[in-house]
Amino acid sequence: MLYFDNAATTKIDEEVLRCMCEVLREHYGNASSRHGPGRSSKEIINRARSELKNYFALPEAKIIFAASATEANNMLLHSVRQNYLRGKKDPNVVTTKIEHPSVYEAVRHWFGDKSAKIRYIQTDAKGNIDVAHYQSLIDENTVLVSINHVNNELGTKNDIFTLARLAKEAGGEVIFHSDLVQGAGKYAYDLKNTAIDAVTLSAHKFHGPKGIGALIAKDNLRLCPLYYGGEQEDGLRPGTENVAAIEGLRAALATAKSTIGNHESIWQMNRLLVAKLTDEVPNICFHTPSEEEKASPYILNLAIDGCKGEVLSRMLDEEGAYVSTSSACSSKKKISRVLTEAGIDNQEAQNTLRISLSRMNTAEECERLAEVLIKNVRRLRKILKYKE
Repeated sequence: MLYFDNAATTKIDEEVLRCMCEVLREHYGNASSRHGPGRSSKEIINRARSELKNYFALPEAKIIFAASATEANNMLLHSVRQNYLRGKKDPNVVTTKIEHPSVYEAVRHWFGDKSAKIRYIQTDAKGNIDVAHYQSLIDENTVLVSINHVNNELGTKNDIFTLARLAKEAGGEVIFHSDLVQGAGKYAYDLKNTAIDAVTLSAHKFHGPKGIGALIAKDNLRLCPLYYGGEQEDGLRPGTENVAAIEGLRAALATAKSTIGNHESIWQMNRLLVAKLTDEVPNICFHTPSEEEKASPYILNLAIDGCKGEVLSRMLDEEGAYVSTSSACSSKKKISRVLTEAGIDNQEAQNTLRISLSRMNTAEECERLAEVLIKNVRRLRKILKYKE
């Protein structure tokens, strides 16, 4: 199997699975119970919380475990709406049109009733932010800026630390949030002395289990629950905690520790794919920025002229090679919003594939994927009588 859809989800690490199974077998007490088994479960949650604080260098952080980054993003946006709009004459929210749906659609839901104006930052066709335009959008009535660190489709990497600082310099009481779903477990984040107020993540993007994410916020940020019915997570996320999944998130970060910030092996695989495809496939276009400081090596977005991405991905599927055409959360849409909003025309967007890597991939797998892709491009172009 050639699995290259890691931006959608990753294979769970064996050590993570072992840790989770141990919790499921031995630590099944309800973490809200005061007896021994309950206290044991609570200790596991507290250890995970502590290790997340260390990862982000935020010893006083609020960490709320949720079922996904989508839930965590919605909690943050709901909290801003409830707690930070009062006193603003013309409140506004600043974001991009190429955010993940869990931010883009959630911003439209929570603020689309005109409770706050939504201002969108201009980007180029590779997803790079127009910094001058960004700065022009922020004023004393800006309540929130939300920009992801790594774009989930294009692989574009934003300098969120600089963008957060610029937001604080340009606005009043502005909250800066970043969706770190494609960066957590891959990059180091020292948030203590930065202008970033809140981040969100999801364990299954870095070889942890599905069904567990987290909102990490500086302790002065005022949060409120999305729903009610229990005192878990300081009353912010009611419901019996999924202790095994929380342990899985902790273990996934722990097993990633040795590779966090060290991306050379991933870059080597990325460069191998780019080189082989460029040499063998005429009229191929790479949407991911070519400058390494502006891109994540884990995501490679490309379009092959004359070949619809959906058709190519199915052809690859038949040969045991798995890639995607867009975000898994947007897979039912024929054309990716992210690509068209970035300025890529509809035809080119339809011809797009996303190849996404992980530390579990190998150079040999990349060689084989390139061979399978090249073979099927030639096959499809022959069927369509494509003229180069």
